[in-house]
Order: sequence, then structure tokens, then C-alpha cells
Amino acid sequence: MRAAVNNTSSLSGNSNTVTVVENRSVAAPVARGPLVAGGAAVSGTSAEAVGSTITVAKAGTSIGTTTVQSNGTWSLTGLASTVLTTGSVITATVQPTGYPSSAASNSVTVQAATTVTPTITGAYSEGGTTVTGTLNAAAPANTVLTLYEDDAAIGTVALATGTTSWTVTLSNATGAPALYAGGVLVASAAESGKTAGPNSNAVTVGCSTLTAGNSVTVDRNPVCENDVVTVTINNSQDGIIYTLRNDANGQALGTSRTGNGGAITIPTSPLTASVVIRIEALSLGATNCTQVLTAKPAITVYALPANSLALSATPTTVCRNSSATVLVGNSQTGVRYQLRNNNTNTDAGSPVDGTGGTLSLPTGPVTATTTYSVLATDVTHPHQLLALRQRQHHDYGRLPGRLLVAKFLQRRSGHRRQGTRHRDGCRRQHHQCSVGQWHRLAPQHEPANQWPGGGNGGGGPGRLHLPSDDYRRGGQRHHAERCRYRGR
Repeated sequence: MRAAVNNTSSLSGNSNTVTVVENRSVAAPVARGPLVAGGAAVSGTSAEAVGSTITVAKAGTSIGTTTVQSNGTWSLTGLASTVLTTGSVITATVQPTGYPSSAASNSVTVQAATTVTPTITGAYSEGGTTVTGTLNAAAPANTVLTLYEDDAAIGTVALATGTTSWTVTLSNATGAPALYAGGVLVASAAESGKTAGPNSNAVTVGCSTLTAGNSVTVDRNPVCENDVVTVTINNSQDGIIYTLRNDANGQALGTSRTGNGGAITIPTSPLTASVVIRIEALSLGATNCTQVLTAKPAITVYALPANSLALSATPTTVCRNSSATVLVGNSQTGVRYQLRNNNTNTDAGSPVDGTGGTLSLPTGPVTATTTYSVLATDVTHPHQLLALRQRQHHDYGRLPGRLLVAKFLQRRSGHRRQGTRHRDGCRRQHHQCSVGQWHRLAPQHEPANQWPGGGNGGGGPGRLHLPSDDYRRGGQRHHAERCRYRGR
């Protein structure tokens, strides 16, 4: 540390000011090479503060000054062509404000420039293994050409004396090709004992070329609305990302998959309309590259039959072994309708073609509480699949419980009597039935005098009985499936 004392005076008297300066070493700057004879600039770097003074010297004699920039670099430009001569030695020093100058930088010897200039010919894509070009003159003896990508040397070649062409062979590491998309290539040549000559033209590396003849297949075509199609891409490229898109609007169809060098499969999202599938291949790098495969599968999608048709059943509750009818409103022409028993997963009856009006689909005998559905098939397109439609429930009663049968009237002594509800839980409605006779709904398999709730009279005079399931009385098992009137 050093101190300086300054004397000052004023009306009030004399005073002394003491300035204290930190005593530290100043880091020497760095001069960059190589320097070419006849060049107009010298540059380098410095760790000192912005604005520190850089003095550039040739053989110890200053040839100019400049300052340190905010990024730590410095450059002395505008030198006459006679300043930098072959063999001269260039150094630099730095002096921060308020500090002494640093020691001299490294020495850079000015060299003669190589006279040949290379040119890169052709176009190159990522993953390439060779770069070729020409020279503007015959190569001097002991000349080496260096190829750069984004200022990093990636390959060299010793040029034969007198040659005017060159080739640099590259090696690709797994997952890190020497040439990558977006990289900028330049080349320069340097004779032994001389600096490199001017850089060649710059060439930007393009995207890789897709494997020729990518085979693309689909697992089915045509398909129904909302179906999924699986696309197979054979001979995929390792590391390339493949995406399915709608060729008309570019919308993605499903998720992307990465190539593995073999076959990959990509399922589409559910398809709602016919579509041409565009397959995009994306390569990630300094520049993201997207290319489109030549193959574009065209998928035909058939619309499903309408699933909003009104369904109803008549009746909705029937006797065991009786039949109901399912009605399909506003049926579509060209569509075939099949009633299905959901309990047994079987067809109920024969299919019926739509007419544009209401269709009747009979259930056939119903023996248990059953859920029915209707399958609609577009018969105009042979590849159309069945579409599940609404469901209808058809119930029959069990004893003791409810059983609805067709309407009947009972007659006795010339007047009508409405049916009643009996202890067996069966509700009697109206059906034409004569006194002393029965209306057979199904064969009877029980003695005439065995009735629930009593002896020969059963449930009492004038009452109807319609057992429709198994029941027990007095240790006996009875089966009855008929409508019977017991008179007095």
C-alpha cells in the first residue's frame, strides 16, 4: 500500500489530504495469435477493469493503444500493412486507472500467410461422414487443411503438394454425429511455418435425409367412426421422432413415437371422418428439422348409424313365456336392426331392415327379467361394424310378487266383474273370459283343486288365479301357468 500527501490552503488555514492507493499486482493481458504479416489488427483479453488502457508493442516499442471492453476483450485496429511484418514479435500491457502498468503479455510472432484458400463444395446433412472442396491454387508442400463446425475443429487432412482438391473424412460418435443440423462449416489451409490462409465459404449443415423407401402400413382400412387405426412404420431411423397428422389441417392424430432402427407402431386417436395421414419425422439438434414421409395412408371412415333413435316396448311387463315388441322409431334406410338379449348375449329374432319409419322387433317368449338392446348395422358398407343402441327392460313377475297379464273380463250370470288382486300377488286386468271356463296361457301341470289360499274354492268364489312361478303348499310343489275362473 502506498500513500500520497497533498498540501492545500484556505482562509481558515492550511490542511493536508492523504490519498491511499491499494498496492496490488496488475494481471498481464493475453495477446491472441496467430498474427499474419500485413494484417491490420491485434486483439486479446484482459482481466482488469473496463476502460483499463492496453498498450500494444512491437519489439518493445508501442504501435498503439486501446481499452478493455465490458466483455473483457480488447482490439487494436487500423494498423498499416507495414506494421506487422514477418518475424516481428508483438506484446501488450495493461494499466488500470490509478495503478501501474502490468508486465508484458505473451509474445506472438507475426507469420507469413498461407497463399491458398479453400472452397467447400456441395451440400451436407447431419450425420454425414465426408466434406469435400477445392483450392484456389496448387497446394504448397507441407500444407494442412482444417475443417471447422461452429468454430470447433472437427477434422484435418494433409494436402498433397500441387493438389487443388481435398476431402476431410469424419467419424460419428453414437448419438453425437460430427455434422449436426444447423452447424456452420468453414475450412482453412496452413503451410508449415505460416499462418492459416483466409477462411473458405460457409456452408450450413442441413437435416438428415430419411431412409429411402420407408414402408408404411395400417392394420385395417376402411373403419367405422371412432375406431382407432394402428400405423406401422418400417425401417424407422434411430432417434427420429415420428408424428401422425391430418394432412388437411396438420392436427396431430395420437401421440408421437421415437424411431429405433426397426419397425414402430403408432395408434391414431379415434377417427371421426375419412382422413389422409401425414407422417412427420423430426430430428432434434442445433436446428430442429422436420420432414414428411412420402407414404400417406388414406383411411376411409364410415359414419355409425344414428344412436339417438327412440326405443319403446309394448308391453313393458309380460307373463312368463309371453312376448313383447320393441319399437324402433325413425329407422334409417340402409341400416339393419337386430334385437339382442343382453342377459344371454344372443340375438332375439331376425334382423329387420330400416324403412325410415317405425320398426317392430318381437322378443319371442320371455322367461326371465330381461334387458334388450338393439344393434344397428350399416349394410351399405360391408366393413361397417355393429353399433350398440339403447336398452329396454322387460320384466315378468315372480310369486309372491307382481305379474301383469293381458286384459281380460270375467262374466258371470250376465254381468261383468272386474278382476281382483289375490294373495299370490298377481294383479288381474281384463281379458274376455266366460263363466266356468279358463283362458289358457300355458299348459297346466297341477290338480284342479290345488290353489293357493284354500281348498276346492281356492281364493274364494269368483276369483281368478294365475300362478306364474314355483310355489309350495302342504309340502307339494305346484306348477300352474294359466288363467282360470273358479265359479260357485
